[in-house]
Amino acid sequence: MRKELEPVFTEQQIKIAKELSQKYIWWEKPEVFLECDPLFILAQVMNLGTLSDLRLMLENFDKTLLISVLKNAKKGWFDDKRWNFWHLYLGLCEPGEVPPLPKRKIVLPNGEVWEI
Repeated sequence: MRKELEPVFTEQQIKIAKELSQKYIWWEKPEVFLECDPLFILAQVMNLGTLSDLRLMLENFDKTLLISVLKNAKKGWFDDKRWNFWHLYLGLCEPGEVPPLPKRKIVLPNGEVWEI
């Protein structure tokens, strides 16, 4: 479930997101994720990025947008180490208080909900 409004990227951010998505989402055209889930591009950089790509992201995307990435993250977007790092780096919590990684919810035909 989305917790934030869809982000609006500036022209400069769109250019950078396209550049980064070619490296971190190589299996799809950049426009696909810019249109359907632009936060995934930033999540990929936050989780897998090189130092230079992280610097590029931090210089061009504000803290509010990066927080939105975490609040809207889906299962599999982050590993434990980066999930913890970004929550602490962005000041969202104190050490030892990092929320659990996102889970996927499955609703069974009988209405029972499973989280995996």
